[in-house]
Amino acid sequence: MGTAEEAICRFVSALQWQDIPEAVKGCARRCFTDTMACIISGGKSVQFRAAEAVIDQNHASRHYLAGQGLEQVNLYDSVLLNACAAHSEEYNDLFFGRPGHPSAVLVPVVLGLGFSQNASANSVMESYVAGLEVMALVNQALLPNAHKMGFHTTSVAGVVGAAAAAGKLLHLPQDGLERALSIACTFACGLRANFGTLANALHVGNAAAAGLRAAQFAAAGFYTGTDLLSGSFLTCYGGSREQLEILAGSLGQTWAFLEPGLLIKKYPCCFSNYQAIEAALNITEMPGFSYDRIEQVTCLTSENHFMSLPVFWPDTPYRARFCIPYCVAAALLQGNIDEASFSEKMLHNTALLRCRDRIRYDVDPRQRGEEGFGYSRIIVVQDSGQRFEAVSWPREEERAQCWDEKFLKNKFLNCCAWTFSKTQAQRVYDVCMHIDELREISELLCVLCRNEMPESG
Repeated sequence: MGTAEEAICRFVSALQWQDIPEAVKGCARRCFTDTMACIISGGKSVQFRAAEAVIDQNHASRHYLAGQGLEQVNLYDSVLLNACAAHSEEYNDLFFGRPGHPSAVLVPVVLGLGFSQNASANSVMESYVAGLEVMALVNQALLPNAHKMGFHTTSVAGVVGAAAAAGKLLHLPQDGLERALSIACTFACGLRANFGTLANALHVGNAAAAGLRAAQFAAAGFYTGTDLLSGSFLTCYGGSREQLEILAGSLGQTWAFLEPGLLIKKYPCCFSNYQAIEAALNITEMPGFSYDRIEQVTCLTSENHFMSLPVFWPDTPYRARFCIPYCVAAALLQGNIDEASFSEKMLHNTALLRCRDRIRYDVDPRQRGEEGFGYSRIIVVQDSGQRFEAVSWPREEERAQCWDEKFLKNKFLNCCAWTFSKTQAQRVYDVCMHIDELREISELLCVLCRNEMPESG
């Protein structure tokens, strides 16, 4: 049977785009397209600008950077910056029903390396799929213990997935892939305590760039122990070796793109806010509800959500993306959540601050000791004594809605509006959605770098 590492590397080596099920290909195209939107949008973020400021620009090679076109920067740094951008606005995809943001880590790796090698579009996409399936199984083997211990599994599992994706594009042999995974294990880190801080985006940037470098080191002949992934790596992060072996054995038979599947996000904030937002929005549609008459708001959520987002009220617009009471108050006030909900103007909105003083936030007593995302319960009492209550769970319909092509296209165009004209954004969208029809990935680079100024107004 062999080791889990051997099974993983056999899968990565053998995977060919033409052999991937059509349903998986369709999911991969959509998630790739959505991640490109997040990279482009993230080019205007504080995190991207700050990271860009510390990157040494004295390099001869040129790469596409988020929203910037071609810039003088090396491959490693371009991957780091684009991954930071992809995660900077909390708008990037995640595994449905469990923590982990795969595409923000992997797409910058396969794009950057693919551009450098002038690789075929199909080889880029099959490397993306391979990396995501590997990241998914490592992520699942780490949960729930790694999350409870305070680690950010997007970063911890992501560096392994990135090494697998990069190793495939570099055509590493079986033993080279095994070395790449082991080297990646020594680079893994990321702390949940950084949720809501600008360093959160660096988790993703570091995972992408370190995974790429692990594969490059393996290609250069660096070697380590061959069983770090299933051995000391899992031990450090509280993972299950037995589960890893079972999952590795199912690679190519079950696909993470389909189960648990991926959620393309409709709100630019941490997913742990989503059920509370949905419950609050349900309340705004109830007869008799009036924001101006709110006397008290109670936000009750699962232990998992509360552990991830313990802050009662944010002190920065970015931290607001990680704050359930804030998102509930904003949803009750506006009747929606969008990018403008996380601005300095909204953070200091007088009506919003009045609601803040009337909020109670806690774990739902009915969910203590329960695993998983669970549900969120919002209770609003008005000055008349009228009571409104709504409960929201993660729902299959929500995942289906987010796969709707009209939704994805609108999100893409909105994300690109700051840097591309609508015509150019539409062109980039069309190319991304048919990425496997390109002969070489450099054709996408040409489309991305024909910047047309957005229409005024």
